[in-house]
Amino acid sequence: MSRRRMLPPFPEPPIEPAERVSESVGTLTGTAPAAAAAAAPAPSASIAPGDEEVHKKAKRFAKLLVDEIRLYNQAKVTEGRQKRDLYDRLKEDIEKSRATYDKRYGNTPAAAADYFNQELIRILADNDAALLGGGFSQV
Repeated sequence: MSRRRMLPPFPEPPIEPAERVSESVGTLTGTAPAAAAAAAPAPSASIAPGDEEVHKKAKRFAKLLVDEIRLYNQAKVTEGRQKRDLYDRLKEDIEKSRATYDKRYGNTPAAAADYFNQELIRILADNDAALLGGGFSQV
């Protein structure tokens, strides 16, 4: 019969003040508490306090839709950038995705932010709205 040796219970760790914990976390992550707070995006002044989440989701959904257009139409995107007529080449896909976006976020506080067009310009047109061509109008 073997005897198991009983260890004494572990003492409770001391509770540290929140400032000290955040400093140690900042040291471990390479950011100081003030730098971490500065790095976090501040909510826009035009977004109501309770609406940040719907704006975040709407922007993420718009990005997903436009990324999908780019993924499935790589040749058209490349040629459309060169000939500066992205919208005309991808009109059917863009409008289908826009309808999907509007169905989900058209009646929310994020509707006025125009995230879908922002992502079209940013992702498809490399931040140059002129690459979308004359058929594209920013509503």
